[in-house]
Amino acid sequence: MHSILVIVEMPSDNKTKEDSLAWSSALQELRTVAENNKAVEDFGGNTWLIRAEGGLPFLTHLLSATEREKQRCRLLFFEDEPKWVRSYQPD
Repeated sequence: MHSILVIVEMPSDNKTKEDSLAWSSALQELRTVAENNKAVEDFGGNTWLIRAEGGLPFLTHLLSATEREKQRCRLLFFEDEPKWVRSYQPD
């Protein structure tokens, strides 16, 4: 396995203000941890591409946070390096 794309679903409107604040705090912590890990690409929002080599500790941290804060997430596994298609190529 090469990598895992993780998308955490945004909190629903029926969540309490406290729940939303708790997720915002957890999200900020996750972004800080991701910044320090070259195996993790943060796409902003609630989306990360995590390389299997070197990124699994972050994945564990992320999944623990989503479970603790009761957030749903989706995972997409890539056997090979993802082939990205860019919509704009600068000159």
